[in-house]
Amino acid sequence: MNIYILISAMILYVSFAFAKQAPSFDGEDLEGNKWKLKDNAGKSFILVDFWSTTCEPCKDEHPHLNSIKKKFKDKITIVAISLDPASRKSKVKSYMISNAFDFKVLIDSNKEIARLFQVNDIPQIFLIDIKGEIVYSHRGYSPGDEIEMKKKIEEIIEKKEKTEEKTGTRKVCIPIKTTDLNGKEFCLEDIYKKGAVIIDFWSTTCSPCKDEHLVLSDFLGKYAKNGLQIVSISTDPASKKNKIIPYLVSNKYDFIPIHDEDGSIKRQYQVTSIPVVFIINKNGEIVYQHTGYEPGDEDELEKWLKIALGIS
Repeated sequence: MNIYILISAMILYVSFAFAKQAPSFDGEDLEGNKWKLKDNAGKSFILVDFWSTTCEPCKDEHPHLNSIKKKFKDKITIVAISLDPASRKSKVKSYMISNAFDFKVLIDSNKEIARLFQVNDIPQIFLIDIKGEIVYSHRGYSPGDEIEMKKKIEEIIEKKEKTEEKTGTRKVCIPIKTTDLNGKEFCLEDIYKKGAVIIDFWSTTCSPCKDEHLVLSDFLGKYAKNGLQIVSISTDPASKKNKIIPYLVSNKYDFIPIHDEDGSIKRQYQVTSIPVVFIINKNGEIVYQHTGYEPGDEDELEKWLKIALGIS
């Protein structure tokens, strides 16, 4: 091994052994928007990936990182930090689009973020937990590395979930007080004290939302006796307000209908895409959050719903 790389590796090891907090950073994404670690830390695990379009091992590793994202969905955010020069920004973008990787891509042409993480060789990944601490890192990629990498990441995420389930460490939900579409006063606190609540962010033009509604309706049929209620928060524009109630009524969905016309509730819950559901227990704690819907997601949802309801 090159002596410079060896020394760098030793420095990196010592640094993370005694100061595991991830360095704060921000960067510009492919659309020119700012992305800041401090604004996203705590919402999910964050996997930081340093790479470039001229690095073949980096590109070999990407499908495996994408499969990790597909498995853990909203539990992990992958931030792919390109070290390509600014002149190759268009190639970075076309590469990501053509491969349909579900990554947040930042450009670090001056290698400022790479220096913060003491990266001298790529690919290199760092897994940051919800406390903002680096809990795993891996340098380089050779076929087979993905086995150990996926196993380690899976162990870390599942350990966190088991710890939360055992200790009851939860994030308290944000209060909601408004008037629902039936003209009734709505207070979230009054609702969750009766058992558990699923808050569902959706719209009438979102097909996955409607697919998920069938599942939520089934849950309500099974667990209403245990105190479950579903709060259906439509993010439709004002022009589609008159379509919300007819849709719910025609499908016989016994959900509490709320129209978030100005987007204030969505912003409070930091919802950026739909569908999104939050499962809240009777203590007002968010025990589970899930973005998107694909057939099969209901198994995980039901598992956490039972936890919220105290059903073994």
